[in-house]
Amino acid sequence: MKILDIIRDANANLFRNKLRSFLTILAIFIGSFAIITNTAIQAGVNRFIDDQVDSYGGEGYIAIANKDTLDVMMNSTMRSSKEPQEYSADQNQTSATPITKEQLEKLKKLDVIKDNEVYQTKNLTVDYIASDKTDKKYLLTAEAIPAGEIHVESTVGVSPDNDNLDEDQIMITQSLVSVLGFESDEAAVGQIVKLGVVDSYTHQTTEFEAKVVGVIAPGVVTLGYNYLNNSLADKIYDENTKYYPAEEKDKVYAVTATYDYANYSKEEVQDALEEIGLGGMTLDDIIGTIKSFFDIMTGVLTIFGAIALAAAAIGIINTLFMSVQERTREIGLDKALGMSSRHVFLSFSIEAILLGFWGSVVGTILSMIAGNAMNVAFHAEGGLLEAFPTFNLVQYPIENIISITIIVMIIAFLAGTIPARSAARKDPIDALRYE
Repeated sequence: MKILDIIRDANANLFRNKLRSFLTILAIFIGSFAIITNTAIQAGVNRFIDDQVDSYGGEGYIAIANKDTLDVMMNSTMRSSKEPQEYSADQNQTSATPITKEQLEKLKKLDVIKDNEVYQTKNLTVDYIASDKTDKKYLLTAEAIPAGEIHVESTVGVSPDNDNLDEDQIMITQSLVSVLGFESDEAAVGQIVKLGVVDSYTHQTTEFEAKVVGVIAPGVVTLGYNYLNNSLADKIYDENTKYYPAEEKDKVYAVTATYDYANYSKEEVQDALEEIGLGGMTLDDIIGTIKSFFDIMTGVLTIFGAIALAAAAIGIINTLFMSVQERTREIGLDKALGMSSRHVFLSFSIEAILLGFWGSVVGTILSMIAGNAMNVAFHAEGGLLEAFPTFNLVQYPIENIISITIIVMIIAFLAGTIPARSAARKDPIDALRYE
């Protein structure tokens, strides 16, 4: 008998008792649904976090500065998750301590810093952002976007072009769109905004015009920055430092680097930085909480899925044992006509595998329907992920679906070996006499 014939007959035998097979498939479906949904959530979360991490230079990214400067950076991170704050002329700027040349040299020699390379960033001070569509001004944290190092996720538009020397460009955070008077993210792109810089010595305000080229998608990895191209950043830096002595212009307040995460833990890196009087803020410091939350959630789902699959395995054993009992005389007749014990074992094993297959298929289909509905609902107005338009909580990579289906089928096969062996060992004479 060909294997395709065995599969066809096994599938037909499986649905002789439709209710019993349906209930067994239902038990498998519950377990596979939970596990497939769990892996889909993990895939969605990991994809979102990986995109966020990659946008900041990948794993091992660390921002290095003195403690008070790190506090300023962390405050801007916290501010990015809140509503934009209106600018006040009497508002005090937060002070920051520069990194000394000695500290910078020691930093470059640390073993924990990959390739002993650090990247200096210009310390830009922009006091406010405004537009012609509103008379209000809002606080702004801005920096130049490093060429080739950062790809910023956007809801619409592109990142500022550092090669464009003829046009001053800015990429604004999504929270600024509505308060600046723009109807939507799309409507903001192409508009001209004004960036105000107040001189710390003369208290005179200089405004720079910039074209909005993109809107930054909210994310879990964000420092709250609005990104400028080098053309605009250089003009603002020159304005910030035009009265500075030469030695003041050369001061460095913060640098970025990649630490050797393959050989050193985050704690070891921060200890090494502390020895030279500096501190570091890694991506783990920003996304650690949300990663822990999703790890716990997916872990709980995995446990429930495993319990459901264990219960389903018991159901498979029960279903096939009952099938063996009902078909005892049929088994005896088949063996009397020449069917080998191996074929009998194979037939019942395939029935078990088919139970796992149909259960996982149904679980996958319903999980995908529910998952896509969740993504739509979460991104709707007032939804859980309304603030994160690029974050699809549930994603279904084809390799995950295939691997889980195979695993469920293997579990079903293992559960079915006991009744399959029982059927294969039956003596044809005794089986024919069975009532």
